[in-house]
Amino acid sequence: MSKFDAVGLRIDGDMVTFSTGREFVANFGIIGISPNLEVYEGYDGHVFDGPADLSEEERRELADHMIERWIAFGKGATSANQVMK
Repeated sequence: MSKFDAVGLRIDGDMVTFSTGREFVANFGIIGISPNLEVYEGYDGHVFDGPADLSEEERRELADHMIERWIAFGKGATSANQVMK
């Protein structure tokens, strides 16, 4: 099932697609960011070296996606269905 964020980022299974059309694979849809602002997928897969590897639009989409997830987590959401638009 394809899931669309309000911010334009799409996650379909393991595939993450920005509104720009750029894609990357994130095992189980897991995306993380290191203290050095490197983007990781799954539990240890390195994707981007930092903000310079993404366009401004892609950085904003990814940041907004992560913010939405953390807000839902903080409010007690129990599934992605409660978060996705």
